[in-house]
Amino acid sequence: MVENRMPTLAARPRVIATFAMTLDGKISTRTLAPSLFTSPRDKQHLLNVRSLGDAVMVGRGTLEADTMSMTIPVGPLTEARVARGQVAQPFRVVVSASGKVSPELKIFKTAGGPVVIATTTDVPQEVTDQLEPIAAIWRISPRPLDMGAMLHRMKTELQVRTLVCEGGAGLFRSLVKDDLVDELHLTVAPRLFGGMGAPTITGLPAGFLDWPLPFELVDAREVDGEVFVHYRRARD
Repeated sequence: MVENRMPTLAARPRVIATFAMTLDGKISTRTLAPSLFTSPRDKQHLLNVRSLGDAVMVGRGTLEADTMSMTIPVGPLTEARVARGQVAQPFRVVVSASGKVSPELKIFKTAGGPVVIATTTDVPQEVTDQLEPIAAIWRISPRPLDMGAMLHRMKTELQVRTLVCEGGAGLFRSLVKDDLVDELHLTVAPRLFGGMGAPTITGLPAGFLDWPLPFELVDAREVDGEVFVHYRRARD
């Protein structure tokens, strides 16, 4: 039986996670480049899911590895957002326990939604000084970062109703550990990587969660060998 310890959905955003993985569950290549083994169709699918969010969230490692801007191309997706009553570009949230996010990253060079750096209260002021002119710095809690408190702050301060998490594995694991994921989109690519050191969506293949989390299938479709699967967290 799953223990309910975190804020209810009324007190936090709905959380949608999205990942691409191989047939053996790996989410990155040998060189830890996460996005080089799926098709352009999957890249568009990622943008489609991203466009649902009032905010998009990634961990610092994923931001660096994918050289992400965390934006949505101007066009049909941004027009659909505005028609739904959303702003054209979502908030961009970067989670870093150390607070060591380079101001030279692509996210700070690309116009888009406001950037939030979510970090811990242990981070010295001098670490984030250079970021404060270009991002909001949220010191959430001592380590480990309190994900429930961070999501509650997004809901109350930024009015984020839907949050899209694009990884990485460590951030996703911290969310599912506290049962904070409501939907999961997986793209399964027809490849095998192997490798004990290659992460799955919940991290390296060791260490179980405290309890199993059941999900129910919403949709599954195959296109040119890739399978796009959508799950919803099954809650009583």
